[in-house]
Amino acid sequence: MKRSFYTFFLLLLFSCRQSSDTTEVVKFLMPTQEGLTNFLDKVRFIRLIPLNDSSLTYFGNDPDIFYDKQEFYIADKNGNGKVYRLNNNGNLISIIGEKGRGPNEYLDIKNIQVEGDTVYIFSSPNITISKFLTDGSFISKNTIDINAQQAIVQDTKLIAYAGFGMEVPYRYIILNDQKIKYLLKSKEKVMSFSENTNVFYKNNKDLFAREAYSNIIYRYADDFIPYLTFDFGKYNIPDDFFAFGDSFVASEFLFKREYALTRKYFESDYMRVLETLVSTKNGPMFTYGFNMKNDDHQWIWFSMGDVRKSAFVNSLKEISENRLYFLLDPSGLEYLPKDIYNKILNKDVLNNTEENSNYIIAEFLINL
Repeated sequence: MKRSFYTFFLLLLFSCRQSSDTTEVVKFLMPTQEGLTNFLDKVRFIRLIPLNDSSLTYFGNDPDIFYDKQEFYIADKNGNGKVYRLNNNGNLISIIGEKGRGPNEYLDIKNIQVEGDTVYIFSSPNITISKFLTDGSFISKNTIDINAQQAIVQDTKLIAYAGFGMEVPYRYIILNDQKIKYLLKSKEKVMSFSENTNVFYKNNKDLFAREAYSNIIYRYADDFIPYLTFDFGKYNIPDDFFAFGDSFVASEFLFKREYALTRKYFESDYMRVLETLVSTKNGPMFTYGFNMKNDDHQWIWFSMGDVRKSAFVNSLKEISENRLYFLLDPSGLEYLPKDIYNKILNKDVLNNTEENSNYIIAEFLINL
């Protein structure tokens, strides 16, 4: 089940920078084998969870995973467009909704959210919110007439990410009791198309936000406040990029140089994790920044291998407490680094996996 990395690469589109006045600056270091070794020293074991339930379909490219109360919610955005609820062993519990235009259906999932016993599915057109119970029972569907890319519920508010160039020159739109508030006004000229990974991440009541072409992580507290700045050194995107009014000219300018894109950010009570796509002279590289909160702000930078071979390409999907969840492509399992292989508890799963098998979830348990 080969998945083309370049599909993801071409889908990465524009966002813009903001002020670097943050509480913490983290310096990026190009990953080495030592970095991977240091990270694996903090891993107690790896448990493989095969998605081989006979009632499951084969998922399409790059599905999303949400983990809540020992259960997985998988949004097969680029496959059949459904949301699946699975138990902690990868077995199907329920299917939530259907792809379509009906009352209990949705089109083009943008992102999902689980709050208590309610599943929110955010889709197009505009921001369409479909609500279900976790058992799949339909609650409601509502479309809000705003032009935005993703959304999330925070207390009584709906927070939407617009991006520059989507009719309003603001990054975020807050809707609360029919009142609209715009946050993070932008002067950059680069047009924002669409983020293809989640902009928002929640840890309990804390809400964080990231953008592909910004090196700043924001924390929401009635406003989006700079929380972390990642200094990518020579891979920082130059100011000239943001001055272009034509996004295609801007991309041509950027693709001729080395640069870093902020892909995903996760935070739990114990750790923080950043996924970055670094474009180097030798080709693209997925890198990870890992920080235990009790580790005196020390970050470990590592890579999971060559994007053309590694099963870990674009694979980090979720964290929960002291666990990381990677969604592995079976076509790259033969290239698993030995150090990772030695941490796997149930290696027998690999013996029952073929290149065209469904994905496998790899659960990394971190030592506290």
